[in-house]
Amino acid sequence: MSGQFSTAELRAAIGNLRQGKSPGHDNIHPEFVTHQSETTSAWLCSFFSSCFQRSKLPKTWRRAAVIALLKPGKTAEDPKAYRPISLLCVPFKILERMILSRIEPVVDPQLPREQAGFRRGRSTVDQVTLLTQDIEDSFQAKEKVGVVLLDLTAAYDTVWHRGLHLKLLRTIPDRHMVKFIMEMLSNRSFILRTSDGQRSRLRRLRNGVPQGSVLSPLLFNIYIHDLPETTSRQYGYADDLAIMLRRTTWSAVEQGLNQDMSILAAYLRKWRLQLSTGKTVSAAYHLCNGEAKRELSVSVDNKRLEHQLAPKYLGVRLDRTLSYKRHLEDVRAKVTARVSLIRRLAGTTWGASARTLRISTQALVFSAAEYCAPVWSRSPHVKKALPLPEADLEYWTDGSCYRVGETLSAGYAIVRAQGPEFVVEKAEAIPQPCSAQLAELVALTEACNLASGQRITIYTDSAYAHNVRHLFGAIWKGRGFKKADGSPVQHHAQIVMLLQAMMKPKEKAIAKCAAHKSDSSRVTQGNKTADEAAKYATGADRPGKVLLVTHEVELTEKITLQDLLMMQEEANALDKNV
Repeated sequence: MSGQFSTAELRAAIGNLRQGKSPGHDNIHPEFVTHQSETTSAWLCSFFSSCFQRSKLPKTWRRAAVIALLKPGKTAEDPKAYRPISLLCVPFKILERMILSRIEPVVDPQLPREQAGFRRGRSTVDQVTLLTQDIEDSFQAKEKVGVVLLDLTAAYDTVWHRGLHLKLLRTIPDRHMVKFIMEMLSNRSFILRTSDGQRSRLRRLRNGVPQGSVLSPLLFNIYIHDLPETTSRQYGYADDLAIMLRRTTWSAVEQGLNQDMSILAAYLRKWRLQLSTGKTVSAAYHLCNGEAKRELSVSVDNKRLEHQLAPKYLGVRLDRTLSYKRHLEDVRAKVTARVSLIRRLAGTTWGASARTLRISTQALVFSAAEYCAPVWSRSPHVKKALPLPEADLEYWTDGSCYRVGETLSAGYAIVRAQGPEFVVEKAEAIPQPCSAQLAELVALTEACNLASGQRITIYTDSAYAHNVRHLFGAIWKGRGFKKADGSPVQHHAQIVMLLQAMMKPKEKAIAKCAAHKSDSSRVTQGNKTADEAAKYATGADRPGKVLLVTHEVELTEKITLQDLLMMQEEANALDKNV
């Protein structure tokens, strides 16, 4: 860990630099370092190694240029209404990344599972999903839920250096590495730049970790990694902390939350972190409409916390029953405003190019509209995908998987509407190993391939396949199809093929339809035909095979109640909800 840096480490760190970013006060741009010669790279690597071995750094690298950005909805006259953005020297950023690559594999396994902030394979979506799933579990158990969302005042800026030094020694076995990290944090300074070109005088910093530093999130995680255990379950994303407690009575919920908040408040005071009691809020979650306005009594240092009916956690507004109505209203207003802004960028004969408009829409509109979609997508206030009007084709897809003894048989089918009738467009068995989920993905993939260049509506009764298309597929793609533990997502190869196939139709709508309905509607009849064709494609229940056996012997095997219960247990959660 304390050896000299290699050119491979340097190239990896430079490769992770984001191009087009503002330089520090030395005016060295990322592009300058990215396109440097091999000779310069070798010299820079040697210089970094020398700094590391001697635990010395150039003074100019410790200086940051700070730009203050006004927070949304705040008044410009309030100094606390600004968010400071630190512009660090690019060579210092590279050195930080090289240090990070060495200590992260050692530190990350020691961090608690409850802390997901800036860790590989973890995101804010994971934490919101975890919290909301626990709340929904309490609904099923008919329990009361109390949540406290903690707010730390200037958390990164108030990290106590001596306390951090102690915790670094406990988590990083290499003392020289710890010494160098503390050297990087010491004697830092900054100059504030204003929009009109003015500059403040030089200010010294005695505490905190650098804003804008790639090393700061990990250092902060180390600083709070030893949060004391509480009876409440903890959720953390860097300095965004929350606790949740489930009990059968409100008095038990309030008593438990008050005890846990006393424990956490004492810990924060010990390590010189300040809890903002004005911004820390409590919330109650339950399905009893008679207690809809019930407020929790939770106090910290004899000051009662504000109770909110629909507080925000990591950008998602969580109302009492998790209907997400308030959140969707906020998202709709935000997206509408941004779409209106983009519309002003171009007209029929003037304005930005199509490429610029597309990039702007993806960055401003889609990012806001799709954020935490796996959490709120089940809300009754979400409009489901509608079929295309006057589509060239209408397909119904289905996948099926049967167990006969020790053998699994799987197949899929694609049914096409032809006037009032339904025609099996394609039906095939799927080689093993296979599952019902995989069969549904194969069916949807083949339907998109068949509809290349056409406008199509595809109906599926699989909640899993539908959600892969509309929600999880894009999210998993952004993560490299990896789970939080680094293992591959199930069926990731088929999901990749599905995402590629979905680009082939000229226009498409993939709609979710109900399974096993008995009405005579066109959608139901098409789904029923696809279901029967998929079962036939498995080869497990073909009439020819059944007749061949019945000519020889009498069938005596029957499906017992125990068999049925076993089949239900083997079904996945999504298929159970269909």
